[in-house]
Parts: sequence; C-alpha cells; structure tokens
Amino acid sequence: MNAHVRRSPMMLITASLLAVTVVLSMALNVEQSMTIKSYRETVNKTAEVNEVVRALVPGVGETDAADIAKLIRPVNAQDLDCMAQNIYFESRAEPLAGQIAVAQVVMNRYNDPAYPHNVCAIIKQKDQGVCQFSWVCEPNHVVQRNSREWATSMFVAKNVLAIDRTLQIDITEGATYFHANYVKPSWAKTKKLVAVIDNHLFYK
Repeated sequence: MNAHVRRSPMMLITASLLAVTVVLSMALNVEQSMTIKSYRETVNKTAEVNEVVRALVPGVGETDAADIAKLIRPVNAQDLDCMAQNIYFESRAEPLAGQIAVAQVVMNRYNDPAYPHNVCAIIKQKDQGVCQFSWVCEPNHVVQRNSREWATSMFVAKNVLAIDRTLQIDITEGATYFHANYVKPSWAKTKKLVAVIDNHLFYK
C-alpha cells in the first residue's frame, strides 16, 4: 500500500532514533559494542534530525519534518566549545555512548540548582580549589582541532546541547558525577552508583 500514514511528532522521533543510530555508525565508524549496567536504549538525535527522518523513515512529509525541526534549539558557540573540550579530554577514547554520557552529566548539573546555570561555568567550576573535571586543572592540554576525535566531540556536543532535553533519553539515569574505572575517588562512597557506561562509572 502506498497510502500516507500521518504520524505524530513523538512517533516520528521514536522512529527516527534507529535511523539516526545507523547514520552515526556509518558517518563516524564508531564501535557500538558497549558495557552498560543501568541503561536504557542508547540513542540520540542529530541536529539535522528532520533531514534524517525525511530521508530514512517512510511516509514522513514536510509538515512532519518541520514539527521535529521545532524541537532543535540554537546552540551558543561558547557553550559548544566548552562542552566539546570536556568531551574531548574526558572521553575521546570512549565509544559514542561514553561521550554522550559525559555530556549528559554536564547537562544534568545544568538543570540542578546546586550548580551554575552555565555550561562553561559548570565545566570550569572548582570545589575548594579542586577542579570538578580534572583536565581543567592539568597543564598542557591542547585540542587537535583537525582530528577525527575533535570532530566527534563537536558532533556529540552540538546534539546534546541542541535537542530538547525532555526528548533525550538520559543514559546516565540522571548522574551528576562520574569517574574512570581505574580510579577510586573517596567521594564515590557518598554517592549512588546509577550506571556503568564503557570505562566510566556514573553517580548521583
């Protein structure tokens, strides 16, 4: 049958998730094997999701794509650069899920009144002189901005910042802290472990 079936924006978003995952895999050649403990389906939408949906989901018309496009928010250039640097230095060796998770921790803090309501301020925040993200206080950090890793960091940062938070699946289960699996920080004993994603443990 060739009859056009009208889908709601939420139905289209759900249908697009698999398509976007395929696009990400093809475009970035990212290994999709992941070790995740507390974790729902790992998906994220690209900032060009309306184009992806129109191209890959049958029966999607211009109006439907326009509805989805309304869910894309403009991204502040400074926020984008700060977020991409944090992803790059904290998780550039991780598969895509691990990089998304690091970005979502920043956004979970952004939505928590206990933290600054500013992406760059969150990333550069210090607690009693200790950087919340260790790379900020470590010298000689240089971004290779022409590298594949930086391009991926920018790609993840743009999408986590651009897509309406109410529509994103938070694979960290609301985490506001994380650490690598080869360290055992003392603060971890005071937090609840909610997810293990690739080589990082996530807490809230």
